[in-house]
Amino acid sequence: MGYFIADKLIGLVCGVQSDKPTVTTDSLNKHIPNGETLCIQSVCVDKGHRKKGIAAGLLRSYIEYIKQLTPRPKRICLCAHDYLIPFYTKAGFKVTGINKQFQWGNAEWYGFELTLDA
Repeated sequence: MGYFIADKLIGLVCGVQSDKPTVTTDSLNKHIPNGETLCIQSVCVDKGHRKKGIAAGLLRSYIEYIKQLTPRPKRICLCAHDYLIPFYTKAGFKVTGINKQFQWGNAEWYGFELTLDA
């Protein structure tokens, strides 16, 4: 899902469905149709347009879109750095702790989960 200004992509959010209960390094590389977990791969906004609510709006819209899928995933999960904890918790995600199942570079990644209502 993208956010455009004058036909220029300014921000995006994307993900894949997985049969894993959380984000793993492998789960982000393969889409499993009808998987019970939607793993968000990226939430990105162009540097010149950050701190304007674009990422939050994209995330809200994406969550609403995912809720309309049939069958609907049971949860939405993602991994992010610690400085993004306030952003994702404000969006309704719960911090699940440091995710040891996801590796990208040398940083620690925190897991987040949003359980979707039945």
